[in-house]
Amino acid sequence: MEYLDQDFQANTTNQLEPTRLIRQDWHTTARWANFLAIVWFIFVAIGLLGTLSLGTAMEQLALLGADSPGLELLMSQTTALTIIVLAILAFYSALALFQFRFAKNMRDALQFTNQDALEQSWLQFRNLLRWSGIFVIALIVLYGVLLVFVATSVMGSRG
Repeated sequence: MEYLDQDFQANTTNQLEPTRLIRQDWHTTARWANFLAIVWFIFVAIGLLGTLSLGTAMEQLALLGADSPGLELLMSQTTALTIIVLAILAFYSALALFQFRFAKNMRDALQFTNQDALEQSWLQFRNLLRWSGIFVIALIVLYGVLLVFVATSVMGSRG
């Protein structure tokens, strides 16, 4: 991979020139990225409010007489569940921040024809994709661990 980067740096005679259509596409991409980042921040805020009221909601369900083994299990693991959801929300807010920075730097680069802002915007976009990939891999691993845990719990309760 380093060889590919060196080839790009060594070959400066054939620099790419963005056309008017490319600039329009970048501007449209920046607007959508900004919109989606704001929507993600709103979802994170709603999720944060929901997470912080999770314990109270479960206590109210228990007071209403909802006796189910699933609810009892969730009530016993409320703290762990809250910590996990808060960690996920923090990660989502970091991804939204990368996306927001990408949009802001791209707008600045196009408005002021600033090469440094353009490079920073693509750096933020690369970080967004990199951390999104890591997050997806972590969720797949977590899902697999959870699946094994549930399967062993079910098999243990039968035997």
